[in-house]
Amino acid sequence: MPIVVCIVVWLVMPERSTKAVTGGRCGTRKDGASFAEPVSVKPRRQQALYWRRTGRAASLMQKNDHNGTNASPDLLAADEPAPFTLLNAASHRPILLVCDHASARFPRFLGDFGLDAETRRSHRAVDLGAAELARKLASTLGAAAVFAGYSRLVVDCNRNFHDAQAFKEYSDGVDIPGNRGLSEAQKLLRAEKIYRPYHEAVAARIARLTAAGKAPLVLAIHSFTPVYEGMTRPWEAGILWDEDDRIAAPMMDGLRRAGLVVGDNQPYSGKTRRLNYTLDQHAAAVGLPHACIEVRQDLIEHEQGVDRIATIIAGSVDALPPSVYSVSQGAVMARSRAHAIDEDTKKQKRAVKQE
Repeated sequence: MPIVVCIVVWLVMPERSTKAVTGGRCGTRKDGASFAEPVSVKPRRQQALYWRRTGRAASLMQKNDHNGTNASPDLLAADEPAPFTLLNAASHRPILLVCDHASARFPRFLGDFGLDAETRRSHRAVDLGAAELARKLASTLGAAAVFAGYSRLVVDCNRNFHDAQAFKEYSDGVDIPGNRGLSEAQKLLRAEKIYRPYHEAVAARIARLTAAGKAPLVLAIHSFTPVYEGMTRPWEAGILWDEDDRIAAPMMDGLRRAGLVVGDNQPYSGKTRRLNYTLDQHAAAVGLPHACIEVRQDLIEHEQGVDRIATIIAGSVDALPPSVYSVSQGAVMARSRAHAIDEDTKKQKRAVKQE
């Protein structure tokens, strides 16, 4: 009688990156200074186990993936750029800029992704002008900045890894063949080589700034198209926020005083948590001050526009009161309550479907 051996590989994707400041103590010291103290800068056991399982599972499945599509362990060649770039590494100013959709680069191994050159350079692949704006802001503010090194179509670093939108098969009227029918091994490989290093870099930078004794301000820099799905967008900039408006409210006031038409949670809403993954995981989860800044792409498509918008944004950041550089325990609690409600709603929907 033949013997059948079944191997089951169990994978659990942590909601946060392996080195993220995702827990610990926060409060006020005797001298009145606020602090956010992570449990440990080292990876937590469960998260470390995940990545070890990820590597073993990806390797196992790759060996049995005879077509080899997107499954090579050499996703990034030795001469290709790193999965992230860090600017102003020596800066001690308690501000961190993150740019999740900074690049239109694709690993050579993935070829043309089934897309023409124009699409690979379009807003579907990259937030046009966002990297240039973030670089100018980093220089003007004297702040550190972390940039994702590869296109959001390869893996979207501003989405939960398990979200289908992390590997879009369709974007603004265009099919994305390079993401069609991806196996778990193919997704895990991209996570290991691109997604994970980027989030580790963000987490490490926040841990470094936090260790200096002041809660850092985390700003995500994005851009949006003037027209989307046939709808004209009237806003020139938008500030996205969820429970914590310490940064959002004064920044919107500052941008409006400078003459910009500013959207409050427009053209997207920060309350839609799946759209603000990086800020949610690295800042909101521990009560750090944060906001997502969206700028309309036609305003930053040339150097003069980048300089103008960067000057306006930097002015509004510099005008923020010192009190915002603190941990908001109330925001953490509100976020926890909101997530509990979300989970209850999901459970109710699942129960209805089962009935």
